[in-house]
Amino acid sequence: MSYRVLRYIAFLGLLAGVHLWLVATGKPAASQPELLYTLRGHESPITNLSFSPAGDLLATGSEDGTAKLWDLRSGRLVRTLRGHAGTVGSVAFARGGRTLATGGADGTVKLWDAASGRLLRTLLDGGYPVAFSPNGRLLAAASGNAVNLWNTRSWHLLTTLRGSDFPPGGPSLGCQLAIGQIAFAPDGKSLATVESVYCGGTPGPPEDFVQLWDATTWRVRRSLIEPPAERKHVAFAPDGRQLAVGGGWIVQGDVLLWNTATGKVRSLGSGQEDQASSIAYDPRGRWVALASADDVTFVSVSSGRQVFLVRAEGLVAGIEGGLVSGIDQEMAVSPDGSLLGAARVDDAVEVWRLPASLQGARVLARAERPAAPLTP
Repeated sequence: MSYRVLRYIAFLGLLAGVHLWLVATGKPAASQPELLYTLRGHESPITNLSFSPAGDLLATGSEDGTAKLWDLRSGRLVRTLRGHAGTVGSVAFARGGRTLATGGADGTVKLWDAASGRLLRTLLDGGYPVAFSPNGRLLAAASGNAVNLWNTRSWHLLTTLRGSDFPPGGPSLGCQLAIGQIAFAPDGKSLATVESVYCGGTPGPPEDFVQLWDATTWRVRRSLIEPPAERKHVAFAPDGRQLAVGGGWIVQGDVLLWNTATGKVRSLGSGQEDQASSIAYDPRGRWVALASADDVTFVSVSSGRQVFLVRAEGLVAGIEGGLVSGIDQEMAVSPDGSLLGAARVDDAVEVWRLPASLQGARVLARAERPAAPLTP
């Protein structure tokens, strides 16, 4: 037997040994969600989470008036960003992850250097939510019931997208419309906005609706009004051909899949009993995730069945009048679909590693982990 053949046989034996060691030590990709970190540091409810494009940082905004950056390789706090006078309602990374935008209740949008924490620029006539276009050339920020669009090279205001009036028969006295969510399609050709109803400063009667804007003409291409429709939440499929719409207007927190080309809508059953407070679409197109008061449910897009569930400790971010009430966008999924970040009722954030495969995944009972250490 030749020396080359012996080396090949030895190599195969080495591979088999490595495989057996990995199986024995549990190192292969887990088939169950795994809690990595519990991030503590905010002093008030968390309003928004955003992963960096590389998935190595997590940004969080809070009612305590700060944004925080967390290192997901260690679970440590990198830095705290201060500058807004009031709630930081939205955080978003630009393409490349070098710039972080924060939208505040003070009507400003601030741009930060993510590496140093240096404030780069403050934009007036903004607010939250905020979102960068996939190519990083546009920044969208809500201002009341309108969306301002800036060129990120010159920072000139390009245009303002004006929201709609109330639907026929909708409320008007003491109520107003405001943009509750902004989402760019992954191909950058469309922008979805959720127009939310507020009466006396709180979510009002169920007349929220979704507008789909053409990113070339900046005209409304389609509108989705599905009454009753309180507190809608949206997320694009990776190819931009579907918009998942979640909310509490359908029995058991169901999800709609809206075909952005034809306008046709189909229901995707989630099995949830509670209203969805946030929604995410798997970057690989396999599932839609919905956060509710007690857990995050992952539903197969192809079958409509629950494929697995992350049972966290109180994901909703507020308690009012003895009843648990959610805040928009308190859950986020990393760009590669491997990590889940979810805000908790105690102002902490849980970071979970998600199963690489849907095969064999099961409901996971929550297991408490020690809080991640903080750095100054």
